[in-house]
Amino acid sequence: MLLTPEQQEWHDYIVPRKYPSAPFLVPGPMGIQIWQDPPPPPPPERVLLEYPMPEGWKPPRGVNRSR
Repeated sequence: MLLTPEQQEWHDYIVPRKYPSAPFLVPGPMGIQIWQDPPPPPPPERVLLEYPMPEGWKPPRGVNRSR
């Protein structure tokens, strides 16, 4: 799915906020905590379906718009 520039900006804004990218601790064998990598974010069409872009949305100031 090709995104419009506005949809791409929304996608770039929402993905880091709703889909964590840092590893996190989970209980492992014998009570030892281990690091687990999060799953990759879903495809863009699913992100836009789950988090529709609000009408008239503008990226916040300071967001890189050089894409």
